[in-house]
Amino acid sequence: MSELPEGWASVELGVLTSPSRPRCTPSEFPHLPFVGMEQVEAHTRKLLGTIPSATMKSSAFRFLKGDVLYGRLRPYLNKVYCAEFEGLCSSEFIVLPSSSAFFSKYLHYYLNTENFVAFANQLNQGDRPRVNFDQIRSHQIPLPPLNEQRRIVAKLEKLLSRMDAAQARLATIPLILKRFRQSVLAAACSGRLTADWRMNNPHVETAAMLVTRINEKRKAEYEAACEKAKRLKERKPKPLHHASFIPVIENGEDDIPANWCITRIGDAGECLDYKRIPVNKDERLKRQGTIPYYGANGQTGWIDDYIFDEDLVLLVEDETFVGREIPFSYVIRGKSWVNNHAHVIKPCGEISADYLNICWSYYNFTPLTSGTTGRRKLTQEALLEAAFPIAPLTEQQEIVRRVEALFKTADALEARYRKAKAHVDKLTQSILAKAFRGELVPTEAELARQEGRDYEPASALLERIRQEREPSQPTAKPARKAQKKRDTATKRMFA
Repeated sequence: MSELPEGWASVELGVLTSPSRPRCTPSEFPHLPFVGMEQVEAHTRKLLGTIPSATMKSSAFRFLKGDVLYGRLRPYLNKVYCAEFEGLCSSEFIVLPSSSAFFSKYLHYYLNTENFVAFANQLNQGDRPRVNFDQIRSHQIPLPPLNEQRRIVAKLEKLLSRMDAAQARLATIPLILKRFRQSVLAAACSGRLTADWRMNNPHVETAAMLVTRINEKRKAEYEAACEKAKRLKERKPKPLHHASFIPVIENGEDDIPANWCITRIGDAGECLDYKRIPVNKDERLKRQGTIPYYGANGQTGWIDDYIFDEDLVLLVEDETFVGREIPFSYVIRGKSWVNNHAHVIKPCGEISADYLNICWSYYNFTPLTSGTTGRRKLTQEALLEAAFPIAPLTEQQEIVRRVEALFKTADALEARYRKAKAHVDKLTQSILAKAFRGELVPTEAELARQEGRDYEPASALLERIRQEREPSQPTAKPARKAQKKRDTATKRMFA
């Protein structure tokens, strides 16, 4: 630790405070409110609620007003809460009791510094990383005089409240952008986005004509392939999809433009699921390459070969459908490999993958899925029979152009949001760093000289801690050892 301001001291966290209260069990305190980590709001770190301790599975630590609670495991590691109420308990926090030698909120703010967070993060590894007090007790805490601690906290609360307000305003931007993108897609799929374009371009091939032309061409190609197979005495090729080549077309819908139509996904795209080959993670590690490997929700890795080399639309086959927020589909381009968790659709005719992705990104596929668990399945049959509104080809191209332009604007705003958020986060840490270097408020030593008075330095606080602990009870481990010896002696006595 760098040189400390006058009157400050460096002290180990375990010297300043340590968990010392005995655990309480649900049977002992069935009505004692229990605080889980999810009950503390991540941004403001305020207590959102409690649950009855009778639902606990293990014992917990009681905490009092002024105690500092530090999250023990991810994803709640580094969540810090300064208790404002009496008579609560928790097993999910390290409970650091308050003391007359330090101001609780001073410690609360220090545990949020970049310095301490980095220290705690490098301690925990594994699938469920967590920390215990013994791991963090040796960390050195800069300790100013008590009055200075209070002034530092008051200044921090004033400055950080402004940062909190800025963060709260920034936090609304991702949701606004998400709703904006979804509203753009909804307008594109209903024809509202290009209403003015249709007025200026009334004489175009209708969507019904487009779908009919595409399927007539597909039927002719299939019949030619069958003739070739018959001539070469080979197996007859399977149809491009399970349905006939007579497209299902509905016209005259009130909620779509007159020259649009309702058709099936199978009439606008060819399903290439039969080409998919799943490769497990261990095998992919042996076959590392430069070809992207895709699954239901996007790229999941890399591989050394490819199955496809064209623009395709991937749709979720078996994944989370209920409550899903991310799109159901996405576009892949060029060389790629796809596993068996995503349907692979090749656009037919001159239809682009980008247009079909616009139509299907937030299509309501959930009612078409089967299964009772959270991981439901969208079968190939249900997918290809799903109906959707399709625009004329020239209007499709205009829709793609307008959606891309609007999304580009949203992407630029999102980049500005990330930059602003990073700046606020950095500024918050800069304020905390200045506070714990003694640069945020005048030191107690400076004020004492100006006012011609004495002051209590941090060294006196440390001496007070030492005196308070001298008559205290032995530590928990020796106590447990002594109890074990007594239990053993009792067993021998009655043996």
